[in-house]
Amino acid sequence: MVEAAGPTSDERLDAFVVTFGLTRRERDMLEVLVVSDQSVQDIATTLFLSRSTLYRHISLINKKTDTASRVALINFFWSWTPKD
Repeated sequence: MVEAAGPTSDERLDAFVVTFGLTRRERDMLEVLVVSDQSVQDIATTLFLSRSTLYRHISLINKKTDTASRVALINFFWSWTPKD
């Protein structure tokens, strides 16, 4: 018997974005956050943002997902299970 594969990273990300009402730009930021081991400054540079702008967006994502920090957001994303 073959088990069904779980969602791909993109499918998980898309489902997370829809479930929590994230914007396209927030999706872009979340995508980098969950796969990167870069510093916040390096992530901000990658996304062409100031560090304070990135923190503001992370704060908005935290509010939408009811998480308290960037680390909590990343942990929540990977432990969250998409609903069918």
